[in-house]
Amino acid sequence: MTKLWLHAGFHKTGTTAIQEYCAAAHRELRSKGVLYPRFRRRWFRVDKSHHFLAHHAAGREDLISSDAVSTLLQQWRDTAEKRHLTVLLSAEPVCRHVRGSRKQGSSVAERQLDYLSHLSRLLKDFQVQPILVLRRQDDFVRSFYQEAVARGTNRTASMSFADFRRKIGTERARFLPVIKRFESVFGTVRLLVYEDLCRQGLMQSFFRALGIEVTPLSKRVVRASLSVQQTLIKRSLNVVVRDRVQNQQLVRWLQTPIVRERVAHWMPQALDLWASVEERQAFLDQFREENLALCDRLGSGRDQLFPDWEPDKVAEKQPVPSTADLEAMVRDLLVSCGNGLRADLREDARRHFGLS
Repeated sequence: MTKLWLHAGFHKTGTTAIQEYCAAAHRELRSKGVLYPRFRRRWFRVDKSHHFLAHHAAGREDLISSDAVSTLLQQWRDTAEKRHLTVLLSAEPVCRHVRGSRKQGSSVAERQLDYLSHLSRLLKDFQVQPILVLRRQDDFVRSFYQEAVARGTNRTASMSFADFRRKIGTERARFLPVIKRFESVFGTVRLLVYEDLCRQGLMQSFFRALGIEVTPLSKRVVRASLSVQQTLIKRSLNVVVRDRVQNQQLVRWLQTPIVRERVAHWMPQALDLWASVEERQAFLDQFREENLALCDRLGSGRDQLFPDWEPDKVAEKQPVPSTADLEAMVRDLLVSCGNGLRADLREDARRHFGLS
């Protein structure tokens, strides 16, 4: 039976970078025994990930039909069998998707098991090996928050970091229950640690863990993340963002040299979203037992799952400015650099912050 590696998350562990690499280096991967299928769902764009398959398994028939999925999987299997290749699919939504709705009365765990079982049936002609990458929970939730702010149009985009953590709770960062569901459906799960991979180079380390040596491509940023300073400014401006187009324009504006320079003038010090060392440690302490259990699963003589964080370095960072100070910075940016914004977004922002 054809082997299939299912890179299924977790989120915020370099999945987009890995997908970009695989799509760009698919010929090299094939020469080394790996088929990374590419699919053109729209004539002008090739999907670099396999999100469409993950979403389809959750019931999104509008993205791709069941017949099209069956045809694709058959083509991938035939190609892999003919050329003795291992198939690699990458789609981090797999680790969070569910089937059915809450109205049916079933729990999230039950609906996720239903989803994974359905996905397993779709991939029944393959020998599936799930791959999940873990990240230390404090950095995971911080990165998750910054992404929520960057997206701009969701309900959490204007929340403080503390409110965001209270809103989502700890479930998003609890990896063990999800891993157990994968194991109950697929059997063994290959676990990797994001911090380990980054130490030797994310791409090379990821594939080395699969027994493959790859050639790194020229360095490029897949998706530039907002800095903490930019995140705070954008959070303040998210209240006036109406749609995705406005949000994308706002992100581009924040990344222009003139705005970056102005933000650095206002907030030159390194900032930490955590209010204190004690707050961060208390958050991590909630995962102590779970991380010990995960460490046992990884084996290899590990005595801890993640590298220790360094409180001394964190203590050197400054706390975030007050809401009043942030609003003053936003007004300054709107006055000094606001012409770089779309007219409708600029006027809404000026009106909201009392400049017109």
